[in-house]
Amino acid sequence: MDWSLDRPGLTSGFVPKEIHEPLDFLCVHLYPKTNQISQAIETLQGFNIGKPVLIEETFPLECTLREFDAFVEQSRRFAAGWLGFYWGKPPDDLRKSRQMADAIMLKWLDYFEKKSRSFLPPIEFEFKQGCGPSPNSPWLFDPREQTYHIGFKGIARLMIRSVADDLSQHRLVLRISGMLDSPEGPLILYPSNPTGKAESFSLDVRNYDKERFRIERKDGITTIEFLPKGKELLRSGAWFQYVDYYRK
Repeated sequence: MDWSLDRPGLTSGFVPKEIHEPLDFLCVHLYPKTNQISQAIETLQGFNIGKPVLIEETFPLECTLREFDAFVEQSRRFAAGWLGFYWGKPPDDLRKSRQMADAIMLKWLDYFEKKSRSFLPPIEFEFKQGCGPSPNSPWLFDPREQTYHIGFKGIARLMIRSVADDLSQHRLVLRISGMLDSPEGPLILYPSNPTGKAESFSLDVRNYDKERFRIERKDGITTIEFLPKGKELLRSGAWFQYVDYYRK
């Protein structure tokens, strides 16, 4: 519960920093109050002790929907997921109802459904060979940073299976581990071109199109951010390839 933190008068016996060691993740119930969004975020921070934190139960029960949205946005820095409160009546039944409680629940479900889309991966990848989710990250896609964590090795090929319709509205970043500083062949993007025209784009940090990408390499990790013109190249069927002949 939100009062599990070890604060004056609120000793629960389940203090996160004391019990987190054997746990895979932590859960907390948080219902932000009007004009107290910063306090709810401060409470959430108390559960951020090195393990994923799931906001297991929440609802705009004591605040406006606008304030609740601010809470969700600010909580992205600390929360690994959100579960909304819901009694289970189908939305179509809620729309037919004349009960105020049903109208509130319907508004909440509409919000939750639309909001959840911004947390979904905008691109679905297919790992063909020599690549997969990075072993250095607990997840492939981090919705808070809109970043994919991918590991390459040897000859790697990564294909795009599907792309969200609103890709231009998403920040899109690839963080790739496993590539060498001086590879035999740099990472290449081959767009899927309906006209049949063959195109390729080098994603080497030393030589790339600065109007389409922003690339840096630090501590063995290559970070590629796709700018608006770069996102235009990302269509179903496009693929990335990396060739490394140095590694045995």
